[in-house]
Amino acid sequence: MYSKKVKVLLLACLLGLTVSLSALKPSEVKSLVTEIEALLAQQDINPDGIKRAQEIITTFKESDVTQAEAQKFELELNKKRAIEAVALIKTEVEEKAVQPNPQDSAYIAQLVKSIGKKKNKKQPLTQTEGLLSVKKLRRRARYQGDIAQHKNIIKQAMKKERELRKNYYVFYTAIPYMRLFQDVTRKLYKRAIGRLGALKDREFQFIRYTYDDPAYKQFDTASDFLINEFKTHGFIDDNEVRLKTILVSTNLALFGNSGHLGESTWNYFNNPQPWAAARKDWLQASLKSFGYSTQFLDELLELNTIIKSNKGDLFQIFVPKETINEVGYLSWRLGIPYDRELISAVFGGRYIKYEDLKQVIVDFRRKWKNGDPEKQKIVNDLIEKIRNGNFYLTTALNRYKKFPKKFPINHWQARLLIDARHLLNPESGIRIFRYSTLDPEIEQEYNERLRAIVDRMESDRKVSQQIESQEYQDRVELLHNMTKEELSEQYVKAKMEKDDAYKRIIRQEIQQRLRSQPVAVPAQ
Repeated sequence: MYSKKVKVLLLACLLGLTVSLSALKPSEVKSLVTEIEALLAQQDINPDGIKRAQEIITTFKESDVTQAEAQKFELELNKKRAIEAVALIKTEVEEKAVQPNPQDSAYIAQLVKSIGKKKNKKQPLTQTEGLLSVKKLRRRARYQGDIAQHKNIIKQAMKKERELRKNYYVFYTAIPYMRLFQDVTRKLYKRAIGRLGALKDREFQFIRYTYDDPAYKQFDTASDFLINEFKTHGFIDDNEVRLKTILVSTNLALFGNSGHLGESTWNYFNNPQPWAAARKDWLQASLKSFGYSTQFLDELLELNTIIKSNKGDLFQIFVPKETINEVGYLSWRLGIPYDRELISAVFGGRYIKYEDLKQVIVDFRRKWKNGDPEKQKIVNDLIEKIRNGNFYLTTALNRYKKFPKKFPINHWQARLLIDARHLLNPESGIRIFRYSTLDPEIEQEYNERLRAIVDRMESDRKVSQQIESQEYQDRVELLHNMTKEELSEQYVKAKMEKDDAYKRIIRQEIQQRLRSQPVAVPAQ
């Protein structure tokens, strides 16, 4: 692996001997620099890696010509060790302070045992199985909480992963307080547009609620979105409202980002944040987009009182392997593309508080906008990486599923682009499953009441469409010249024929007449 001269040099360092690097060729110095840079770039540098880096730094210190390199790499190593030590101590303190539920630990052990059997049979692992096959990650997963309590949901989700692993990648997110919006949108889509694609098999959920909305037609692919974002804004922060609309933050495994509560789907599922409340104007916009009257809006919103819960809904999104690179990209926090060089250069590493993370982005954008050469270069280099496919999910997930221990899936996330062509299209091949803790009896009552309201909405929509037709406009003209008695006869006839549209326009005509002269309104 190393040249003979380098091996002698390293051996001398281990023995505490002083050796000058000045006798080395420039290529050999470059080789050592490359090696230590690779060590320091590792996400979780192990003790052997730290020892090796210290050896190289010591070698640099003992040479008159590489003092600058020695100082630089020593600072980087000390900073990295300090950051990781603080993170490790914090994790250990938290874990000791709150011991995992014994039932949770037992169920995780049961899952791990099942995964071990699959590995022995050389069966390929799913994304969640891959995470749980890594000792330190399954140890963290135990502290997520409410695992045994929801073991039926876990069992269903992992079974679905295994069934679809051959042709799909899976992503997890939690969406609280929006069940009503999702159900209304799905029912209206079926009635107004059609029971298409995955809707036929009840394998699709809408995670945005307006139909044919220009907001979901801005970009053809996730890469197009990213390039535009960095070209236009200099950096990305998907907590901004404009990006929350078109991006969904996901984990790559059911217990992904364990130990990072602000990034964990499982945590959001069990502990939804109060600010994520459903808004009335969103549902109003949904009804209008499908061509339905908003007169039923308040009646629909009352159903939220039935399904009110302190839990969210867990979403399992399966994206076909052939389209995943159009739909999403490998990300870190706040939608930042997962790039070790970028994270190190801009944020100094992964372990940074949320408030500091936001402030760094604000400062970076300001300097980029003012033409700072360093910031401009970082953005230009990143855009080139996006064009080259560095953040394709296929590359990351294929490697991870084969060698889960070698990749930082607990820090990886994915952002999926919400667009009309893919994530909002039941014919796209995407399949979306929702898992809920809602009581079955409550769910049945809720579904029955919702169905009744939507049936009336549909009847109202059809009547409105009939009235707007030319045939009915012509019939309205005839009503203008009718006497009171003739109007009454027409109303009774329409009622017997169950012609709701004609009954409505006659009623409207009678009401109009009432403003000018007394008319006996027929009984309803």
